[in-house]
Amino acid sequence: MKRLSHIASVSVALLGWHAATAGASIPRAPQALEPRVERYALEAGPGVDSLLAAPLADSSSGADSAGAASGAPRLWTREELQSLAARARDRLLARGAIGAIVRLTLAPGPGGEEGGVAKITVERRPAPSRIVAAVRGGEEVVADGAGIFQRASGGSGEPRAILAGLEALRSEAQARGRLGAEASLDSVVLADSATARFHVFLNPGPPVALDTLEVGGAAVRPSVVGSISGLRKGRVLTPEVLDDARARLEASELFASVGSIQVAPMAEPGRARVIAPVVENRLSRFEGAVGVQNGGGITGLADLALGNIGGSGRSAGAKWAGFGAGRSDYAARYREPSLLRSGLDAQVALEAQVADSLYTQTKWSLELSGRPTPRARAAAALRRSGSAYTGAGRGTSATWSLEGRFTWRGLTPPENPARGFAAAVAGEAGRRIESYPGYPRTSRGVLKGTLTWEAAQPTGRGRALYAAMRAERVSLGGGPLPAEELRFLGGSEGLRGHRDRAFGGDRVLAMTLEHRWITGPGGARVFLFLDGARHDLGVPVEAGSARGDASLGAALARTELSPGWEFGYGAGLRSPTRAGTVGIELGLRPGAPLRESKLHLHYATDW
Repeated sequence: MKRLSHIASVSVALLGWHAATAGASIPRAPQALEPRVERYALEAGPGVDSLLAAPLADSSSGADSAGAASGAPRLWTREELQSLAARARDRLLARGAIGAIVRLTLAPGPGGEEGGVAKITVERRPAPSRIVAAVRGGEEVVADGAGIFQRASGGSGEPRAILAGLEALRSEAQARGRLGAEASLDSVVLADSATARFHVFLNPGPPVALDTLEVGGAAVRPSVVGSISGLRKGRVLTPEVLDDARARLEASELFASVGSIQVAPMAEPGRARVIAPVVENRLSRFEGAVGVQNGGGITGLADLALGNIGGSGRSAGAKWAGFGAGRSDYAARYREPSLLRSGLDAQVALEAQVADSLYTQTKWSLELSGRPTPRARAAAALRRSGSAYTGAGRGTSATWSLEGRFTWRGLTPPENPARGFAAAVAGEAGRRIESYPGYPRTSRGVLKGTLTWEAAQPTGRGRALYAAMRAERVSLGGGPLPAEELRFLGGSEGLRGHRDRAFGGDRVLAMTLEHRWITGPGGARVFLFLDGARHDLGVPVEAGSARGDASLGAALARTELSPGWEFGYGAGLRSPTRAGTVGIELGLRPGAPLRESKLHLHYATDW
């Protein structure tokens, strides 16, 4: 904080001086007369030496170099002495001696120009218990400067209170777009022994607008960072704007870390260079998994995600999952960050669900999402799906729906959670139109809901207990449930030790409990797990025109539909390598022999 010179009291005593002339003299011409410069020897009172140690030690400087060279004490001009007195007063204020008075007494010598004596003394008085502020400058920016200073300082003369008042003035000017504002103490005048009047100077400076945005060595383009953060050229900068920009960058999920945003002045007044130090996430990722079971065939997963494409912050991905028995899922997605320079992200997704010789369902969706808080994300999506039935049933269906979703993430560290909690809730409502041969065209309402949560708690050094739960429900107004709307359990979908999609229903509940031994960074762990699940079906299953026969349900679903509880248990490990993370899980059903165990192989890498 810049501190201006301030003098509480200066007394000057002139004891007189005489002009002497020698002999008869002829007055010199006015242009030949030289102005007299009065010089004084300095006597420092008690305690002044410590306040002015550096200036008093420098006795070789000044105009009187000849005298200094001969060992004579230095002589000071009036201006130099007044500067010394002001410096002493500054240092007393910095030490909290607000009530102290610095006196400068000047006694000219008989010669007029030299031989005078100056004395600086300090009179220490108790600090005033009450202050009254008067603020000068910046009235067009901060109208009630005195009131702001008074409220922030509490009317106290303590140094901390005064600094709080100055900081409050500066912050108020910065909040109004004057990022380079300065507030300083101009002078202190003692009204009486208990009251001091503080004269404060506020220099708001010009409004500071963004001219250039820099991101250091990050590959992402500055225009992308500006679009996400809202830091666009010409925008007036305030502390709130900078805090909001940092929060937006952290919420974008594009960066592993976002440092403190700095503002650097430029040569042109009112223009600034903003430095946003960001470290990019490793946003591109490939994940693959294979499931093997004796007599159950091979299932698999391949998921490719490309992030920050061309430094633009955009991402895209594709996914395939095979569940055996002729069932496969396909998906492609594209994400646009900070749509139209807003705080919202947009995502377009195309999906397909195929069951050979039964149905093909295709979907597209448009989703907008944003972060109300750094750990939360809210999303809304418009979805359209259509199904075409072949084989046992014939016909088509079309569904329009709206989905809302809220997610909160509080697990740390993200790659290997050892503590914290995360949860997500989603709801979808829409209308389904069905056209089946031999049946009238019908329209039904669709309601879907999902609730998930995860939690982790340390149980000792390098150990943690992890738990998770997923609950899903789907309803079509109490009528038959289309086969493509079933919810599944088994294998990678929440019940290890069983084949993929071994069970289905319109209501499912899956739970897992793991005890983990953390073996290293990057997700390395060894664990034991116990999975439990409940599945229920309260209505018949249909597939197009194949309806009205309850015995067809299991054949159409290609899974077990009877209600009940199921369990699985086993062990697994995750081990990071140079090429990626490798994982192995071995799951069993209670009472099943080892040869019927399910082996899951997992591989993931990011770049």
